[in-house]
Amino acid sequence: MLNQLKAIISAQWQTMVENHRQRLAMRELIALDNQALRDLGLNRGNFHSVALYGRYETALPELPNTPRVEQSAPTLNYTLKHS
Repeated sequence: MLNQLKAIISAQWQTMVENHRQRLAMRELIALDNQALRDLGLNRGNFHSVALYGRYETALPELPNTPRVEQSAPTLNYTLKHS
């Protein structure tokens, strides 16, 4: 039981440390002017992703490396009627 308690406290501590790190990163990014952000390749719209993941490119979820299944387009059957 003591080990479970240690694990719970450790997990909560790690969550608090990570949240603190993200808040600090957000403060630093907000403090930058627009020119500095452009020099870094950032804008004010992707702060959250940068603070969470460290860089904008990794903020996007990884897609599983599964083979693509080619699907043929449905065949359209129609006739033109002239009046």
